[in-house]
Amino acid sequence: MNTDYKALVQDSRLLIVDDKCSNIVVLQRILQQEGYQNVCSTTDSREVIDQLRVFRPDLILLDLMMPKVDGYAVIVQLRGWIPDDEFLPIIVITADVSRGARQKALSLGANDFITKPVDATDVVLRVQNLLHTQRLYRQLRDRNHRLKEQVATAQQHLQQAHTQILQLEQEPSTAIERLAAARTSLEEAVEGIAGLIESPEPDPAEETKPSEEGAVTAP
Repeated sequence: MNTDYKALVQDSRLLIVDDKCSNIVVLQRILQQEGYQNVCSTTDSREVIDQLRVFRPDLILLDLMMPKVDGYAVIVQLRGWIPDDEFLPIIVITADVSRGARQKALSLGANDFITKPVDATDVVLRVQNLLHTQRLYRQLRDRNHRLKEQVATAQQHLQQAHTQILQLEQEPSTAIERLAAARTSLEEAVEGIAGLIESPEPDPAEETKPSEEGAVTAP
């Protein structure tokens, strides 16, 4: 058993739905001998939706001929609960070998069909193939989600860049206005300095000229 397959077996959760305990025991033995340890079962088909929510199986092995709620109705219920972006494989295992039973089960949404009495190798291979398909499906789904996130991030960056471009387009006029205001202030400062330069300096002689009383004015 290679590493990838071993990990697939150890990580997968399988749900068996059959009204006969003897059939469940046979399937559990086959699966556990292959290495599947996360195997849950129920003889009451009305509990499947609860098992779906609580146990969250990766694959369901489903009998058709059951009292109260038969396998066909269970398939319909499951397809109504499973999200569109989720792949939950369903293998029908039944004693009904008719072509009509196979066609009806597959048309309702079952992914494979096995007739009783089951062959151990057949069960193992079909379970393995569908779990592998499910893993690939999930990898593709996760990749698509990451791509969507990356696209959303890129769109956000583009929007930010667009906003920055618009701001840059508006900045020249703002810069001109600021430059004009600065130039005005500079001119006013220059005029003020020029006025100080052109104003007459006080005459020291005038400062020391005797007053009318003959006193000398202090400098």
